[in-house]
Amino acid sequence: MNNIKLLVVSLATILVISCLVYFKMTADHVKIPLEVLFGNPQKMCVRLAPSGSKIAYLKPDGQDRLQVWVADIMGQNERKITDNTHRSITSFMWSYDNQYVFYLQDSNGNENWSLYQTNIDSGETKNLTNFENVQVRILRYKKQLPNYMVLGINHESKQRHDPYLLNLQTGELTLLGKSPHNALSLVIDNDLKFIGALVSTDDGSHQLLIKDQDEWKPIIVRGYEDNFEPLFLSKDNRYLYALDSANSNSECVVKVDLHHPENIELIASDPIYDATRVMYDSNTYVLQAVQFNRERQEWLIIDDSIKADFEYLKKLHHGDFTVASRTNDDNLWIVAFNQDTGPIGYFLYDRHAKKATFLFYHNLELLKYSLQPMHPIEFTARDGLNIHGYMTYPKNYSNSKVPLIVYVHGGPWLRDCWGYDALTQCFANRGYAVLQINFRGSTGYGKAFLNAGNKQWGKKMLDDLVDGAIWAQKDGHIDASRIAIYGGSYGGYAALCGATFTQGVFKCAVDICGRSNIFSRFTAIPEYWKAYIATQKHRIGDPESEADIIKEASPLFYADQIKIPLFMAHGTNDARINPEESEKIVEILKKNNVPHEYLAFSDEGHSFVKAHNRLICFAAIEKFLEKYL
Repeated sequence: MNNIKLLVVSLATILVISCLVYFKMTADHVKIPLEVLFGNPQKMCVRLAPSGSKIAYLKPDGQDRLQVWVADIMGQNERKITDNTHRSITSFMWSYDNQYVFYLQDSNGNENWSLYQTNIDSGETKNLTNFENVQVRILRYKKQLPNYMVLGINHESKQRHDPYLLNLQTGELTLLGKSPHNALSLVIDNDLKFIGALVSTDDGSHQLLIKDQDEWKPIIVRGYEDNFEPLFLSKDNRYLYALDSANSNSECVVKVDLHHPENIELIASDPIYDATRVMYDSNTYVLQAVQFNRERQEWLIIDDSIKADFEYLKKLHHGDFTVASRTNDDNLWIVAFNQDTGPIGYFLYDRHAKKATFLFYHNLELLKYSLQPMHPIEFTARDGLNIHGYMTYPKNYSNSKVPLIVYVHGGPWLRDCWGYDALTQCFANRGYAVLQINFRGSTGYGKAFLNAGNKQWGKKMLDDLVDGAIWAQKDGHIDASRIAIYGGSYGGYAALCGATFTQGVFKCAVDICGRSNIFSRFTAIPEYWKAYIATQKHRIGDPESEADIIKEASPLFYADQIKIPLFMAHGTNDARINPEESEKIVEILKKNNVPHEYLAFSDEGHSFVKAHNRLICFAAIEKFLEKYL
């Protein structure tokens, strides 16, 4: 009898285990809804009130538009304070008196941003810069002078953002001075005075100008092959912290004595990777930490006062963390953890207690599904250059050969990083392997790697993508007959190049807001981009003296060579790349009877802000890839 009971229990146990395994396998193979991946996040952009009494964040309203919501310090008793009826708010900041939030908003993606102020108690919203066809940027706002903000406004000249002091109590704008010609960025000191500017010269070099009475004098000069980027000033305004690559292959954090600019002190560097971000104390203006994006994000501690905090946070979560917000007394931090296989997690960290409390995920729905890890990879390009990137495989990929999507980042002077990416997870969940390549010309890997991309649009930069696709096949898990190329902005341009210039490599291509005619990079661009033209002539080619290089890199002039199915989408208000660039390609595809799809969004610009439009677009892309890949 006991043996019979034991047998029954064993069978029941086996049945329970079998059911659990079945449900786990079923969950692993569940298709993640597009609404979960590309709809608006549940909560994002979490910010502490300077006093530490409240938090605010972006969250969808009933019409699925992102609005600013305010809650108590633990995220309870939330209430919506903005009511932007036309378009989602994408970022915001608190006022230092804890009474308002500020945000920038444009019209249908045209990038003519205005500055808005919302009272957190009444919800009253004011447009503080109510100009037509003018772009506003926030240049400086500091807790020590809470009633003033410095804005960059291209009111007088579309090519130039002049600094204005905004009195937040009266709304009065006062011009601080006119920006010098071809200013790339402005230096506003800790007294909110306009003291300097980084400018581009006609030969493509960069100069840091400092105002000496009524004259601008260059104190730092860098050629186009180097980078110099001002970060922040010391408390006494004497020292400028900056990124600089002049005496190193990589971008380093340096300290420049503005009284004796020949004295440059090296603060932090890496022989291969560029410094990408710094963290400093806004009370003392002491540099605290420097971030390097290697295979993953890593922090170098400069100030020992935060060493114990960072050691605690490293152990708290397996993801990469960023300190997203800090109170005025610097005791409370909002810390965001980014991970590849789950949503972004937000924690409230008490520095005195050395204790972090979990608040919420940016998208709790993702926890219901199995996400795939991003694997750092590297390979050697055909000319011997070492290339880095990431590979994400679908579930159970080792059992059969799977299709591959080469997913190209924008810029191109950016890079892919480890962490959650909705598009990568969408593709992997649908059974595709995803290869993200930091091709030559990408930033983050030093100036030699960046400059290896000079005048290589459509050439070696494209070769790196092809070489990556070939490399990915070596493990035997990729179906060489089913490889697609996908990208947005520069990545969209790269997808057009893949469809035009690499016959037989890609079976189909997807281009979002891509440029087809590189000549327009120098002509049909926003006026405030023209300061970058001299440098871009070195990076891309001179459209006058090197017109052959520009033409050879432009898919539009060779679009008759496109034979593979092509998907394209564009916002008709795109201020950076005219949608005609896509429409002209569509005309050629129609004439040649090449399978294609084209979506134009009349209420979007260079990126698709409205969740409804994103869902339409990615649903169409999903069907396109199912059909052709």
